[in-house]
Amino acid sequence: MPPGGWFGEGSVIKRELRKYDVAAIQPSLVMFVPSATFHVLLESSLPFTGFVIRQLNNRMGEFIASIQNTRLLDVDARVAQSLAQLFNPDLYPDTGRTLAISQEEVGLLAGVSRQRINQALQNLEKLRILRLSYNRIEVLDLERLAAYGREQI
Repeated sequence: MPPGGWFGEGSVIKRELRKYDVAAIQPSLVMFVPSATFHVLLESSLPFTGFVIRQLNNRMGEFIASIQNTRLLDVDARVAQSLAQLFNPDLYPDTGRTLAISQEEVGLLAGVSRQRINQALQNLEKLRILRLSYNRIEVLDLERLAAYGREQI
């Protein structure tokens, strides 16, 4: 998850334990909002409630797109779309143009083996959409990255 993103609101809203483990794979600063505080804000702050609704709406759109991409896109396009999703300004407002992410992590996002991820990333680099370095991906053209493979849908 890029800087500025957050997670876990669904479990808090439903007042249930989180079903999935969360692990920081890089040094991270994580803020915890207690459930009681979250619910007070949800019930009393219209701006906070609007923010949560936008988060849930964007996340639902992201999940639907992920399913669609898995079923309809070739591997290079799935990789491009998985990376482009990390630039959603509502979900990840502080994402810069350089992602600190390994090829293995990209593979987990796209549901593709690390070896095939390497090939897809090199193809996107040849098109000058990305620039690759060790555990980093610099997006040179976000518009082209987001559009890559959309004609397959």
